[in-house]
Parts: sequence; C-alpha cells; structure tokens
Amino acid sequence: MTGSSSSASSSSSSEPGTCSRYNGGVINDDGSFYQIQCNSNSLGNSTTDTAAGVEDCISMCNEYNDGSDGACSSLTYTADTSTCTLHGTGASPIKARNIDAARLISNLAGSKQQVASPELSGLCPNYNGRAVNAGGADYQVSCSTKLTGSTVAEPQNAKNIRECLFYCNEYNEAYGGGCLAAAISNSATSKNCNLYGSVTGTSSSGTVDAAKLAL
Repeated sequence: MTGSSSSASSSSSSEPGTCSRYNGGVINDDGSFYQIQCNSNSLGNSTTDTAAGVEDCISMCNEYNDGSDGACSSLTYTADTSTCTLHGTGASPIKARNIDAARLISNLAGSKQQVASPELSGLCPNYNGRAVNAGGADYQVSCSTKLTGSTVAEPQNAKNIRECLFYCNEYNEAYGGGCLAAAISNSATSKNCNLYGSVTGTSSSGTVDAAKLAL
C-alpha cells in the first residue's frame, strides 16, 4: 500500500458508539470479520480517505481489498478529522487516544467465539455452552438456563442475552466490578435483564438465557 489517497468509497453509515460498545468484539461486514480495538493506532504502510465512522472505515477496507488483492489488513479511524487510514500487512498496533482501530481476521477460530455483529447478536441457541467475548469481557453462555442468586441492580430492558451482557459490562465499569452473571427472561418485553453479583444455582428453563463472567 502507498501513501496516496484510496479510491474506495463508503456505502454504510457508522453506528454511534460502535467502538466503546463493541471494544474487543468482532463485527461482520459483508462476510469479513474485524476485531474492534478502541484507543489504538497502527503503524505501517497506509493510505487515507474520509469516513463517517469506524464501520464506514471497515467497509472501505473491504472495498480496497476487492480491488487490491487483500492489501488492507487493519484500519484506524480518527474522529477529530473524520479520517480513515487503511494499513497493509506488518502494521503494529499501539495505544492512542481519540483513535479507534479494527483488525481483519480470517475466521472465528478456536473455542472462544468473539461476538459483536448483529448477525450473531442473539447468542442462543447457537452459542450454548461456548465462551464468547462481548464488549471485551469473556462469558460462558448457558441457553435455556435460569439462575438463582443475588442481583446487584434493578432489572434492565434488553432484546437478547448479548445485549444483557453489555449492561453487566457497564455495571462493572461504573462500580469496578460486582456483576458476575446476567440472565434474560425471553417471555417478558421489559425489565427482563437481571444482573447477578453471585450465583448459587442453576435450573433448566425454556424462557431464560444466561451467561456467567469467565474469571
């Protein structure tokens, strides 16, 4: 890759808060999987263009690869300047404030499945019994499982267990820990996500999905 401007054009808009919400997870963009790395920069051969956000920049990386035989292996997005920088092979990540990055990965290999994309958002039943990474935290998924124990917060509104896990993450970020598991009642439409500070038992349930923080 060279330092000249890329001819790739964007075709999708960025979701607000994509990086902070999906940090450490993976986004599926048109069949290509990218791991999100917030507050990171990459050093190496690069080309730049203007983008609306991280997801827009990811789409540009895909388009660049379609015409350049896989030349884009990672990318960075600088919000202050709305700049998307596409990097070739050999780029090294470093910590950087106000810059977000994503790294192209070939597949979701191994027993731990990184989960962030809308296509994978439900988790259950496909990820039952598996370890997943949701928003940078590792959880063990238990579909059709009810938890007993003590809760640490008022019930939250969530669409599925993956979204419920992000509430657990947010609680831990706000209070320095305390949420060890989460469960969602799929039969309820509101106040259906419970966060647990301790789990004393589990039981089979056709309407509840759960996940425990991997310690």
